[in-house]
Amino acid sequence: VRVNNKVVTKTYKFRNGDALLHKTHRHEPPVFGDVVVVGSTASILAISKPPSLPMHPCGSYRANSLEYVMHNDPQFASWLEEGEDHKLHIVHRLDRVTSGLVIMARNKEAAATISETIRQKGTKKIYLARVRGRFPVGLDHLNPLPSIDLSAFEVDSEALDGGEVDQHRFGRGDDMPPA
Repeated sequence: VRVNNKVVTKTYKFRNGDALLHKTHRHEPPVFGDVVVVGSTASILAISKPPSLPMHPCGSYRANSLEYVMHNDPQFASWLEEGEDHKLHIVHRLDRVTSGLVIMARNKEAAATISETIRQKGTKKIYLARVRGRFPVGLDHLNPLPSIDLSAFEVDSEALDGGEVDQHRFGRGDDMPPA
């Protein structure tokens, strides 16, 4: 702890105009996996986000976030738009524990266009869960979803406006390669 750029003791009494500086050193939780650019155009980047990496700084995560990595890791410097804002724009999110494809806009105009397309339901989000276990033969669609343990099933959910799930489709995934 410093007051007016000087180290003080714990018995120091503050006066009007004193400037307090308190620095802390924090360790962030680790994240696993690599961020990979899988495609690009002049206005967007398609990025493979690993699980455990949050989209933006939050909670205990600062430097270990997709937004921070994309703006500060030298390997991604060439992807930043040569323009006034020099940044990538998050136009949608995935939860920290979810891996998948993330689209980032390379300029404000593209961000506005993509955001409006998402808002107008011009896109579709698909979640695929690969799990181990037995899936009941003949069960392929439930509406509304009963209280069952979904941890052993592959689930494809379609969401409505408020984020509520409208439909769940299940599949055995027999044609999927082993996990």
